[in-house]
Amino acid sequence: MVTTAVGCGSIRATSGTGGSNQSGGAAGVAGAGGTVGSAGDGGATSRGGSTGSGGATSTGGSSAGGSTSSAGSTGSGGSAGGTGGTSVSTCGFTSKPISWTVPSCQYLRGTSSTTQQGGPAYSTLDMNGDGKPDLVIADTLSGCLTTARTQWLVYLGNGNGFATTPTSWTVPSYGACAFNQGTSGSAGAATSVGYSTLDMNGDGKPEMVVTADSSTCATTVNPGEWLVYAGPCQ
Repeated sequence: MVTTAVGCGSIRATSGTGGSNQSGGAAGVAGAGGTVGSAGDGGATSRGGSTGSGGATSTGGSSAGGSTSSAGSTGSGGSAGGTGGTSVSTCGFTSKPISWTVPSCQYLRGTSSTTQQGGPAYSTLDMNGDGKPDLVIADTLSGCLTTARTQWLVYLGNGNGFATTPTSWTVPSYGACAFNQGTSGSAGAATSVGYSTLDMNGDGKPEMVVTADSSTCATTVNPGEWLVYAGPCQ
């Protein structure tokens, strides 16, 4: 680069080598992100000319080297093979029964009955928490067994029958009302109580749960409460 000294008040001009100082002359229209031209010493700096938008962008147009194929749809490989059939466990009852000793009465309604038609009102329930069902006689009209108003007769189960001698099981006294419909009953009749026997505290032994009573009963069950009597057998 050549610098020429001039007199006072004259203009000091600086020229680039071979003319105006631009990188390669006037810049063309560059695409987006074009190269910025380098400036000469003291000369006007060119930024590579006006910047074009790079042309219209085609959305989803063909790619370089030709349009791109999706390589075709992919098959699922066919349905899966069968499971080989359903596995079924073999269960059932033995062909020969076990003789189960029970008190001498008629038990016409399976393992529980809430009525005294032809036999006692009874239920089978584990009363002492040993995991074996016991036979509970709550009332009888047939004369085969005798129960008081405030007791049940419980024949404890031993795994192959019931005891021949019953355990006297005390039930709450409700005056003229009685717990005589097995281990659960409804309060529909004038002298009946709505009750169930159920383990309420998780100790493995059932409690007596009274949910309703009749107007003739000595004890009143108020709205919003149940009366729960813990089991006496330890």
